[in-house]
Amino acid sequence: MTMPRVFDRPMPPSSARFAVNARSGAAAAAAVVAIVTLACAVPAAVRAQDGAGSVWPVAGVEPPQTELVLEAYVTIGDAVEVGVSDHGTRRFIPITGGRFVGRGLSGRVMPGGADWQLERADGVLELYALYSLETDDGDVIVVENEGIASAIAPADGEPAQRYLRTSPRFHAPQGEHDWLNKGIFVGSVTPDEEGGAVVIRVFHVLPDGRRGAVAERPATGSDCTGIASGVARLDCYDTAFGRSSAARSDAGDATADDAAVARARQFSETTEAEPEQAYTVTVVEVRRRRTDAIFVTEEGETWLQTDGRRFFAPDVPFEAEIRPGALGSNFLVPLSGGRAIRVREP
Repeated sequence: MTMPRVFDRPMPPSSARFAVNARSGAAAAAAVVAIVTLACAVPAAVRAQDGAGSVWPVAGVEPPQTELVLEAYVTIGDAVEVGVSDHGTRRFIPITGGRFVGRGLSGRVMPGGADWQLERADGVLELYALYSLETDDGDVIVVENEGIASAIAPADGEPAQRYLRTSPRFHAPQGEHDWLNKGIFVGSVTPDEEGGAVVIRVFHVLPDGRRGAVAERPATGSDCTGIASGVARLDCYDTAFGRSSAARSDAGDATADDAAVARARQFSETTEAEPEQAYTVTVVEVRRRRTDAIFVTEEGETWLQTDGRRFFAPDVPFEAEIRPGALGSNFLVPLSGGRAIRVREP
């Protein structure tokens, strides 16, 4: 039996053996450096973890930033006292309607919600509001808004203050507004000085490293010319015209002729007629079609819907206001509530 020869293969030359040994030595040295580095890093990490939670105030930590994303004017009814219950005194305040505007959405506050309140024995007021928002494009967004209201001990010589903050949660349908379902929000509630309503502002807590957006420059007529969608372009013109009209009104020295000339220049209109005024009509018939509707008034007018958006109209007959829009368009606005419907004469 022949034994296998271990050294059948020729030995590499000495230069090759030296290269192999050098590579092996370099790898071993790199491994030693890595081990030493890790050994030095571990104590530092442990020291950093051990230090957390032991020193106050904590230095070098930037607080989360927020951005205002929604403002609502909510009308309310009289409080209904439930009385003393298991955890304190309970009451609820009906929500009767209102309006809202925000980042990429606007519309009305739907009636039928309520703010449920619990007054605890320690004087703190727990709030839980449940209501719905209807956007101008027909979506319904459910809002749950929990909060705390409590008195703040005033400093010497300062008036008493009240702490009132909420943490709203939104339940929006999938689509354009479902970003509301994916964030953390905080809110403020300010009662209307005349009573019967509150102003709610909602702030989005931004991701780390993000800061709130700077207020956009007010739109002008020239900003709207490049918008492809006719409805969106008219919405842009309405926004721009509304802002410029408010600015002229605040100035107090503009005449109707000045306003007409300024509007004509801004939107490249050739007419020199004075701006039309809003007026009230009685709608006696609503003919709904596949993509629009026709409104017939008691005064003999007929108005054709042009924005193609869903809307809620009261039972006929109902009172509505015809308001002028940009570029000769108009809005039909039910006086009992609901969004403005863009219309034109057929």
